[in-house]
Amino acid sequence: MDSQFENLSQNERQKLKKKLEQSQSSVNQLKNLIPWLIGIVLIVATVWIVVRPTPPVSQNTLPNQDTLSDNPVVQEPLAVSQDDWVKGEATASATLIEYADYQCPICSSYFTMVNEVFQQREDELRIVYRHFPLTQIHPNAVPSAQAAEAAGIQGKFWEMSQLLYQNQQEWSEQRDPFPTFRNYAQELGLDLDQFTSDYNSPAVLERIQAHAQSAEVLNLNGTPSFFLNGKRIQNPRSVDEFLRLVDSAVTSEASSSASQ
Repeated sequence: MDSQFENLSQNERQKLKKKLEQSQSSVNQLKNLIPWLIGIVLIVATVWIVVRPTPPVSQNTLPNQDTLSDNPVVQEPLAVSQDDWVKGEATASATLIEYADYQCPICSSYFTMVNEVFQQREDELRIVYRHFPLTQIHPNAVPSAQAAEAAGIQGKFWEMSQLLYQNQQEWSEQRDPFPTFRNYAQELGLDLDQFTSDYNSPAVLERIQAHAQSAEVLNLNGTPSFFLNGKRIQNPRSVDEFLRLVDSAVTSEASSSASQ
């Protein structure tokens, strides 16, 4: 390139030199701008973090756990209390406690299975249903539990539970499932104004929270989870397997009572 520069005329050399100087000047100006640009980006990012809108708190947010410290379900998680939904006689030899989530597909299958087991062992078995909404993966778990609780206040807990599980695919992905739940309430012949009021009541959320907190006390991490006569059992794979477990629990209870 030096040899090519020597072959240029004086005038051409001056023009080339001027262009090189202009290019160098542009590069220097750009270098000087970089710190300013970085500063502007940091300022804009800081302002956005400070002034960005806070997401609205869902009306389905569960209450503070500290308010539930005296709840019997939390204090004695495997003792059946008045806060439980129970099907069967208190004198039954076997008590099955289930922790479940209405949006859990597997829970839907087990709800049918447990009902069949209960029908075949109605005189010996007591069913206790508790809420364990897995809110991180099931956004409608709490609202569906609210619907069941609200229906339960009018004496239709088990009927609403049946509808929720049977129609799980209908409401699971809805952004606002309440209109669907209200239709179920209408189908069950409930007072819709009362259903709506109870659905939104703090008392309903507190009951759901109490159940969920008892699940945490028991170190549960999934649904459904079962306890039979106070002992954790592996989820049975069939109705027959479930029946064998129930029969074994009944026999053990009878032997224990006879020896006392």
